[in-house]
Amino acid sequence: MAAERRVQPGAVPGIPGDTGPPPPPAGKGDHSAAVLAENDLLRQRVQQLEEENQRARQALAEVEAERDDYLRAVYAYLCKELEGADDQEFKEEDYTLSAEEVLTELEKLLHEK
Repeated sequence: MAAERRVQPGAVPGIPGDTGPPPPPAGKGDHSAAVLAENDLLRQRVQQLEEENQRARQALAEVEAERDDYLRAVYAYLCKELEGADDQEFKEEDYTLSAEEVLTELEKLLHEK
């Protein structure tokens, strides 16, 4: 069985740089100052994570815009290259194969492997 990792009460596991809550003040068990300090630290960490999230969203939006520009360029290029391709006459008889021809081709492919 895996060893359990003990976390100091109130500490937030998995957050880099987290040292846990400040120790409770010396006194008759009054932990309200420690709870307020921990609350303040957690609020600061939430704000940091929200800012980090906003930066990541901005970076993603920039990459998506760049991708969209690239796709527009590719589509424009393909449209230009394929312009006039529809003008070629299509004859169905040039593209028909009998079932026997298809089976023969498939057998050749199977025997090549």
